[in-house]
Amino acid sequence: MLLFAVAVSAVAADSAESYPNRPIRLVVPFAAGGNADIVGRVIANKLAQRLGQNIVVDNRVSASSIIGTDMVAKSPPDGYTLLLIALTHVTNPGFVGKLPYDSKKDFAPISLVASTPLMMMSYPGFPVKTVKDVIAMAKVRPGQINYSSSGNGSSQNLAGELFKLMAGVDLLHVPYKGTVQSTADVIGGQIELTFGTTAVLTGLSFTDATAMFTVATLLFSEPSLAL
Repeated sequence: MLLFAVAVSAVAADSAESYPNRPIRLVVPFAAGGNADIVGRVIANKLAQRLGQNIVVDNRVSASSIIGTDMVAKSPPDGYTLLLIALTHVTNPGFVGKLPYDSKKDFAPISLVASTPLMMMSYPGFPVKTVKDVIAMAKVRPGQINYSSSGNGSSQNLAGELFKLMAGVDLLHVPYKGTVQSTADVIGGQIELTFGTTAVLTGLSFTDATAMFTVATLLFSEPSLAL
């Protein structure tokens, strides 16, 4: 799930100005090449065409997207700094505790821009082909099979934990600072599993994309793993 947000008092920007009369910055608090970045750049291009102004994508990478989000919260409330947020915006208060901003009060939502199912993915050398294979191996090797995510509280992290709960298995979570890095180590065989979207495969080169395979698809609203 990805949404646009803006500093909350931006709605009070000077209505006498012809908005926008200068470039707009879209802060994407995730690594370049990841799910949010790919979606953000597509939307920025279309939004620039509609508004007649450049939309500058600004990747501010940090653990759980906190640094970029805080920067937008403290930016001038003039509507020229937008934020592309993901599930971590909702989970950070529970995972991180005290944040340098208020996730509710410091932002005004603009629009839901994307929603996508997550896929359990691995590399061809991992000796599983189905979810049942993964579960069987995990029961024999509890806590030894690892899965990567783009960070604590991310959609990939929650998908992994949901799978563990549904399947009654123990997997080791390995958080990264972005989807690209977490996917790269699955391709390289250092990590057995990851949970990603079709955007992940779109952002890979042909060689890397063929080094991944999908085990199953998982929808948060309606889990569809064949357990």
